[in-house]
Amino acid sequence: MIGLDEKDLKVIEILTRIGVKKQIASVLVFLNKVKSATSKEIEIGAELRQPEVSTAVKELKELGWVNESTVKKKGKGRPMYAYSLSVDFKEVVKQIIEKKRQELEEEKRKIEEIVKIVEEM
Repeated sequence: MIGLDEKDLKVIEILTRIGVKKQIASVLVFLNKVKSATSKEIEIGAELRQPEVSTAVKELKELGWVNESTVKKKGKGRPMYAYSLSVDFKEVVKQIIEKKRQELEEEKRKIEEIVKIVEEM
């Protein structure tokens, strides 16, 4: 099973520091590395608990960054799914950075507004 290396962990750490949930960052980085994986493979490879994988995959699907496909398996039982990035990893990071920049600009405007109001008091 492929796991995360030092470079992957550094990317996860940086994404987490700028506000991305750790489980989201871990799943994104892991799927970028393996291209496609089941929930169990993500759990093992990204070192997450099953509920964290489920929550992260759900959020990533809602964002349109992850695809879900049914995996053929023998016998009966619950269907298995494989997950893959639907958007290039570099594009995902670009979108995250752009969103963060917009948030920072909004915070900067708020700071400037409060400074102006306080100076006029």
